[in-house]
Amino acid sequence: MKRMFEIEIHPIKWLYYNLQEEEQTSGALIASSYDVRQDKLESLEALLVLHFDDITDSTSPRSFTKEYAAEIHRYIDTLSASIKKLFICCESGESRSTAIAAAVLRYFGEDDLHIWENPCMHPNSLVYSLLCAELGCAVTTAELEQRMLVSNNALKLAVEECRGDKMKSDVIDIHSKGEYPSCALSNFYAHSFVIDSVRCASMEGFLQALKFRSVSKQVKVCALSGKEAKNSTKHTFAQFRWRLTQTLYWQGRKIRRDSTEYQVLLDRAYCELSKNEAFTTALRLTSDAKLCHTIGEENCRKTVLTQDEFISRLLKIRQAL
Repeated sequence: MKRMFEIEIHPIKWLYYNLQEEEQTSGALIASSYDVRQDKLESLEALLVLHFDDITDSTSPRSFTKEYAAEIHRYIDTLSASIKKLFICCESGESRSTAIAAAVLRYFGEDDLHIWENPCMHPNSLVYSLLCAELGCAVTTAELEQRMLVSNNALKLAVEECRGDKMKSDVIDIHSKGEYPSCALSNFYAHSFVIDSVRCASMEGFLQALKFRSVSKQVKVCALSGKEAKNSTKHTFAQFRWRLTQTLYWQGRKIRRDSTEYQVLLDRAYCELSKNEAFTTALRLTSDAKLCHTIGEENCRKTVLTQDEFISRLLKIRQAL
């Protein structure tokens, strides 16, 4: 069976801002832990959105399942011949989406090894194995382990190149618009994590949520990433109030900005973030480079996360990797 459409892998947010520029008839297969702005995807001819987490524990109720695999199978088999491009997306475009793309390539009898060899791609093994089985191109345990070894070795090689002074600079200035891995270490980046049972789409979402007293509002802001998260407090009373009172909130508790309790909360948040594989991959790739955040604020009375608070936590996590 010949594949009649081109495959592109992207973060979900990429679709929101670039889809209108596409001239070809397109479809999208999206894996997300959060709600997707389908109003921004109306130009797509075929859309499938599945909600599951980027985890490999099959016992979790939020993991990928055989039922999701069957939905993808039906979607692929019923794509119109007019579809010339298929976007496969997840929050960061690195794990769930790459696993789906690799399985689809295998389904069409194509080699998917180049995905596993890419140090910026880390296919979710559970998604890949279940989907391949559903598509009739099952992988053996040995095959899966070999592919995971290839992926790990690709990452190790990239890290060794960094340590061999092949980085463009000995200093990495973290910025959402910087080159990888700089951009992937920005709090804007869609690295999801869970803290105190609250799902966060990014660190920025979590930090901005701390300015709101309402627990329900915090949950909504935590689900945001990028500029959408940053702008959630722009020109709001919450922004004015925290700067005036130097008080932040988490799950109904008042927390002084200058308190030890607040520092402990930041530590816990970054600890949870460090469980995100895409985040730690980017951090590993910095090797021994000096990290800085020149656009950050130094005055703790003006920001919920100073340059030092940010960089010191990244260095602590990197040292433990």
